Amino acid sequence: MAVVVVKPDFKGIPEEKLEEELKSHLLKRFAKWQIPDKIVFVNEIPKTSVGKIDKKVLKQKFKDFYH
Repeated sequence: MAVVVVKPDFKGIPEEKLEEELKSHLLKRFAKWQIPDKIVFVNEIPKTSVGKIDKKVLKQKFKDFYH
């Protein structure tokens, strides 16, 4: 799974179309097995107090995604 923030220019495009386009783009540079099964679009990625991605918050938020 990949968590992606959509730029304002692409906000009006349906998520299914964005996911398809992004996977297509990634296939140009990565092997098929490296492409995420699912892409989740969010408004923002949680950050720690020092500005790093807060993986604990992401894990908690998406813990039931594959269960």
